[in-house]
Amino acid sequence: MYQKLACVFIGLILSLSFEATAKVRGEAMVTTVTSEILSESREILIHLPNNYSRYKDTTYPVLYLLDGQRNFSHTVGTLDLLNQSGMAQEMIIVGITNTERTRDFTPTYDESYNEWGISGGADNFLDFL
Repeated sequence: MYQKLACVFIGLILSLSFEATAKVRGEAMVTTVTSEILSESREILIHLPNNYSRYKDTTYPVLYLLDGQRNFSHTVGTLDLLNQSGMAQEMIIVGITNTERTRDFTPTYDESYNEWGISGGADNFLDFL
């Protein structure tokens, strides 16, 4: 009995030590855009659908994703799973990275936000988008 338990335990430990290497279908790229409105550069993460290069005449909806550096990978993976299940259509995902989140997502200046960063830049950020 203890021998079987030890074998199961060792098998479990060995299976946890291997890293999964799943790959999402499609093509991803990173580009940098310099914005005069924001007076800074932003990385833009772009994921093209699996069939993008195969069907040149097809148009795709575009999902613009804020907090791209945090949300891009899991959004691309979730959409790929939904595509394979027939629960969502393919789309282009554009992730926009943040540099000053508090500034970009607040419409007015508020001194109480100063501990997190500058506030009141939402209008400029919307113009950038």
